[in-house]
Amino acid sequence: KANLKIEERSTHFFYTHLYAAQAYWGAGDAAFRAYFPRVRETLVKTQEKDGTWPSQNGVGPAYATAAGILILAIPYRNLPIHQK
Repeated sequence: KANLKIEERSTHFFYTHLYAAQAYWGAGDAAFRAYFPRVRETLVKTQEKDGTWPSQNGVGPAYATAAGILILAIPYRNLPIHQK
């Protein structure tokens, strides 16, 4: 947890947080509450006005946007894997 970078331009940001968010969700409420607001803030801050996320480190906007949406959707429990 201490080494997990949440800065908007950290290497492999979307890939890292797509899986980290799921891991923190599975770890329980306290872990998720400590992690998620920081990544949510970064995603909201970097989102384009049209709703997409820009390309980053070789990842195109389609992947970045899909991953961003999936990360932000985790607390809504839309996918069966995230339901408690």
